Amino acid sequence: MKAMETSGSLSDRDTEILGLLVRNIRVLSLRQLARTWWASSPEPESSAWKRVSALQRAGFADAFEGMAHPELPLEEPVSVWKPGMPAPDSGPVSYRLQSRWTSHPVPTKCLAASVTARRYFGGPRGRKPRERELTHDIHLSAVFLRLRKDSELIRYWAYEDTIVEARGHHREKLPDAIIVSPEQTKVIEFGGSYGKRKVQAFHDYCEEHSLPYEIW
Repeated sequence: MKAMETSGSLSDRDTEILGLLVRNIRVLSLRQLARTWWASSPEPESSAWKRVSALQRAGFADAFEGMAHPELPLEEPVSVWKPGMPAPDSGPVSYRLQSRWTSHPVPTKCLAASVTARRYFGGPRGRKPRERELTHDIHLSAVFLRLRKDSELIRYWAYEDTIVEARGHHREKLPDAIIVSPEQTKVIEFGGSYGKRKVQAFHDYCEEHSLPYEIW
């Protein structure tokens, strides 16, 4: 198999990126790749895409372009809750989530792990993002990358595909990701443009299961 024959040429950076795409997130946009791993390059996006194309030729990567909303500046969670705190007012939370979408979707270059990469790195089966979910998945990746810079807890991050794989199947709405460390458990959700009822339903689920959460 071509990809396996060339696996010895994977750099530490390649291994890190592909490992994250297999085990932690579904997709990375070209801009996320460029600013995270090629920031010191004179032409970050060009350099990143050149390497992405090489990984695709080797069979490890699935590079594609889809329509997605420009990435929001996610500086902090919109809502934070843990057991013992009063329930947040779902109306204002929903308003903050919905009012931040002020641009139209644009063509966005992205990278996902290939089936071969998933086999090679031993992660969950997963899947390529659906186009209607691309904006959501890019922003969940943005949350992951932000927490990755600021918190050691990120090594305990498990996202939806990993949770499904562990359970074998699911019949309930799963959170986008959950951090389960020896010190704490915390649900991470990218709130998209959730309406009031969806915000309330998410809170009710977490309250019922005593799960602290952050909605970004």
